[in-house]
Amino acid sequence: KKTGQMQRGGGSVFRSAIVLLSFAAIIITVSANCPLLRIDVVRDTLTPATNGLTNNDIINFIGSPTWIDPASTFWSCSFARSATAQLSTPGGDSGEFIAALAIYKSQLLSSLGIDTGKSDVTALFNSFISTISASRGWYYHTDATAMAKLSTAMGMPNLNINSSLSINATARQQLISLLVQPDYIGCTHTRSMVLYPDQYKVPVNLTQWYIEAFYNYMWDNPRGPSVLRNIVELESVPSTSEQRAVVTLEYDWSRTRSYDPCRSSRAPLILPTTSTMSVFVYEEDFVTGSLRQMVASFFVSLLKSRGVNAQLSSFLADMDTLVNSQFQTSTQLIVGSIPRYEVTLVLRGPASNIPVETSPPKWTMFMTFGSLGLLVVLLVLMIIYGIYDYKNKMVVFI
Repeated sequence: KKTGQMQRGGGSVFRSAIVLLSFAAIIITVSANCPLLRIDVVRDTLTPATNGLTNNDIINFIGSPTWIDPASTFWSCSFARSATAQLSTPGGDSGEFIAALAIYKSQLLSSLGIDTGKSDVTALFNSFISTISASRGWYYHTDATAMAKLSTAMGMPNLNINSSLSINATARQQLISLLVQPDYIGCTHTRSMVLYPDQYKVPVNLTQWYIEAFYNYMWDNPRGPSVLRNIVELESVPSTSEQRAVVTLEYDWSRTRSYDPCRSSRAPLILPTTSTMSVFVYEEDFVTGSLRQMVASFFVSLLKSRGVNAQLSSFLADMDTLVNSQFQTSTQLIVGSIPRYEVTLVLRGPASNIPVETSPPKWTMFMTFGSLGLLVVLLVLMIIYGIYDYKNKMVVFI
């Protein structure tokens, strides 16, 4: 009888520990999102009003997004017609890398008189991708139209661009030569870079060498299939009733405390396409402190190793200027004169009468470390009582 009571007691504690741990997990998950005080929308008055979108339509479109660590996943292209919520910047991961590559090439040439060739681009890309985890991935996208053209040109109706297993050496060379041509580049932003290199301030061969390096790594390196995300967007022609807009997304964190993770390690996932609307989103503020800084740090480190007096802050400023300019160019070339909006996500902070502190208050640190300590204790208890319960059951069975 006592054994049965002890078993029931152990099971009760075991279940209680699970409930408490689940509750703590819910709190941690909820706290990962960043509460919005409001969404401010400013429409560009110079853009013709070619559709009926209002500021409230944009606010409703943004809604209450899910916030994630921007370093934990890949960044998608602002001009991809995706039906999945995403982090967005022109060209996605690849667009940021190409922009940084152009700045690196320019600084290396002006400082040391050394040009950047095809083999250099391949080596730079391979070196950089070796630092990217499979869980994060690296993004480049095409579309169904470009893939259909490619299959026809290759005479391979069942062509799988993500695998080279069924492609012989001769066919592969032909495939690479086509993949870098505008007709077969499905990303409209990257295609425009190849068509109008002067407007994008990136040499056409630099963009094409990047594309070639991407596919060669995906086909030849054992890590390629798991790290590189060659996403085929199922592009569709917009219906005449579809509402369209261009949104530059910024944030105002002035009300938050300096140690709030929403300041530096959170970014919103935005769904760019619905059944009635396409919004081309550029998360300008969010990409600067995450993906762009990671790529810039890689190239600045290389420049310094070669004796160039490169500074991360100035390299980042150059990237900001270049990518912002490229976004404006792509907006004009790809989507034309549709309404443009500057959207600011104003993050909720402490009450106005509470001073914003530069370091966590003692009670916050106590609660944080206290909670972590409690979780550790609960885990230990759960393991101990689990073992105890198992042993008692064995005794009863025997």
